[in-house]
Amino acid sequence: MGDFNNDTYLDLYIGGYEVYGVSYLPDVILMNHNGGYFSQAWITPAGQEQPARGITAADFNEDGRLDIYVSNYRLEPNILWLNEGPGTFRNVAGEYGVAGDYDGWSWSYGHTIGSAWGDLDNDGYLDLFVGNFSHVDAFQDRPKFYRNLGPTGGCISKT
Repeated sequence: MGDFNNDTYLDLYIGGYEVYGVSYLPDVILMNHNGGYFSQAWITPAGQEQPARGITAADFNEDGRLDIYVSNYRLEPNILWLNEGPGTFRNVAGEYGVAGDYDGWSWSYGHTIGSAWGDLDNDGYLDLFVGNFSHVDAFQDRPKFYRNLGPTGGCISKT
């Protein structure tokens, strides 16, 4: 839950997960209309569906809009939806280096089961912890911290 359109009412982001063994379902955002009802305002763009396992929101880049980090399972890259204004989100996980580690083949990413924002280094910027369920195989992502360097510092670096 989060106020994704800055109208003071909590909206809902719902992760689609999967139809087991067949395909991934889209994620959706339901906007709250003055506490009266919800309506679908956004859906994952076609072809970008992933098996969402956890969702956490924060204004990590301090632009006044709540951004969304989606933890994806089944060795798929994670998503960081940058909130660009009401109903407009762009995946910047690759740009900010928080999609997970990719080593050039299809089993690179981890089984991310959840993530959390918090100021882990006490510098005033919201950092990101990404929890990965990893098998013993060295190629799969491990749990990691991403340090937010602030809006003028490139935003995120892996630690």
